[in-house]
Amino acid sequence: VQENARPYHGRNTLAAESFRETEGEPHRGTRVARATAHIFANMPIRVRPGELLVGWHPSSALSEAEQQELNDANAYLRTQNYWVSASEGHMGLDYPSILGEGLGAILERIDRLAAELSPVDPATPERQAFYASARTSLEACQALIRRYAGLARADAEVADEEEWRAELLHTADICDRIASAPAASFQEALQLMWFTFLAVAVEAGVSHHCFGPGRLDQYLLPYYERDRAAGVLPDERLRELLDQFAIKCNEFDGPSMSALIMVLGGRKPDGSDATNKLSYELLDSAGRVGMYFPGVDVSWHPDMDPEFVRRCVALLRNGKGQPSFFHSDVIARGLVR
Repeated sequence: VQENARPYHGRNTLAAESFRETEGEPHRGTRVARATAHIFANMPIRVRPGELLVGWHPSSALSEAEQQELNDANAYLRTQNYWVSASEGHMGLDYPSILGEGLGAILERIDRLAAELSPVDPATPERQAFYASARTSLEACQALIRRYAGLARADAEVADEEEWRAELLHTADICDRIASAPAASFQEALQLMWFTFLAVAVEAGVSHHCFGPGRLDQYLLPYYERDRAAGVLPDERLRELLDQFAIKCNEFDGPSMSALIMVLGGRKPDGSDATNKLSYELLDSAGRVGMYFPGVDVSWHPDMDPEFVRRCVALLRNGKGQPSFFHSDVIARGLVR
């Protein structure tokens, strides 16, 4: 994975193709959304042998002709107000709503909000364009997920091993469901989170700064607890999924992704310690995999489970600088101030 990790420069070439087709469209958001849809529809996809968690961050190894095409695309996009002074870095997506509601329900919410706009409000045309752009972008994400459903089924048709064929068909079923419906299992929740993270990263550009899946041990916990209680998430399967997540984070290379962060611990809304069993599982997975990403940020506070702190310090002794410790209470006070 690390040997093949490179920035995906091809997305800029695809964006330029789309922008050339939408010249004259007055709303920048509409053009960007259509470019995103064009990227998601045409970017390469793959399922590696043995992958339980799919969604590949493409890499670019450009020929001389492709490099010139990219240079031309970048020069064109700079004249079209494609890039703005904004970044997805230091931001956490609303993963709980995405997993809990599903992309289909979010699309329905967009339609409701658009239908409620006043025809006499002078701001309505701009808002209509925004909602239409949001719909285009979400539908593009759905289409990308369904592309993976189709690829998994196509790979299953030629799979030699029955066990791997069954896994591919299971992956296809998961992708079909989560393209619209909320996550109903731990694997579905992890998969939908990864697709969401991947889609935002590819949509945002080639380089990324301190962007990641956030507090996985909090928003994945309900799915973890439900599946463990039902006996459908055995230890081996759980560790395979978590380890593959950690490995897939390294499809982003260091120069193009300054830090891909997951946060463990911290406090719950009522102020109590948020450390839980999944916090331990994610920490242990980072130790097993031992790769550059994901960066593990421990949201420490004086009331944190002492055993979890001990395990974090033990992992820190590996010499790789993981995990990092941040004082949860000081950060909270700073945000309030």
